[in-house]
Amino acid sequence: LAGFTAYSSEASPEQVVALLQQVFGVMEGECAEHGVEKIKTIGDAFMAAAGVTVSVDDLPHAMASYAFAVAARLREIMAENNMTVSFRIGIHIGPVVAGVIGAHRLFFDVWGDTVNMASRMESNGLVGEISCSTEVREALADRWNFERIGSLSIKGKGDQVMWLLKGPKESG
Repeated sequence: LAGFTAYSSEASPEQVVALLQQVFGVMEGECAEHGVEKIKTIGDAFMAAAGVTVSVDDLPHAMASYAFAVAARLREIMAENNMTVSFRIGIHIGPVVAGVIGAHRLFFDVWGDTVNMASRMESNGLVGEISCSTEVREALADRWNFERIGSLSIKGKGDQVMWLLKGPKESG
C-alpha cells in the first residue's frame, strides 16, 4: 500500500485493521478467481504467486489477470471511500524456492531472484499501477498491452527495463 505509513499514523487502530482487512480481502478473493496463491502478508504488503503448490496452465497470464483485477477493485474501493492510500503492484516471472524454515512460528515462504525482482518492480513502480519486468512483457506481449516507463538499476542485475501492465488486448 502506498501512503499507508502516513495513514496509519493518523487513523485509529480499528481503522487501520479495517483497511487492511478490506484490501487483503479483495486480494485473497481474486486469488481464488485467478488460480493464484496467497503466500503471506508483510505489514501492509501482500505476496502472491502462481504455480507454487497449485498447478496453473499459463502462469504469466494468471498473474497478469490477477494483478489487473486487484488493481481495478482497489481503485474502485479507494475512490468510493476517498482514501488517501493507494497501491503499487510488481510482477516478475521465473523459478522460486519454496518451503518452511526455522523451528518456531513456522510459515510457508518463497525466495529467490524472481521474488526479489517482483519486489523491485513494486517498490520502484508507479502508485496506482502494475509494474513488471521485460520477462513478463515478453511472455504476454501478444495478449496484453504494456507501456515502457524506464530503466531501473538493480544491484547484481544491472539496468532493468520496467513496464506498466495496461490491460488485455482486444480480441478479434
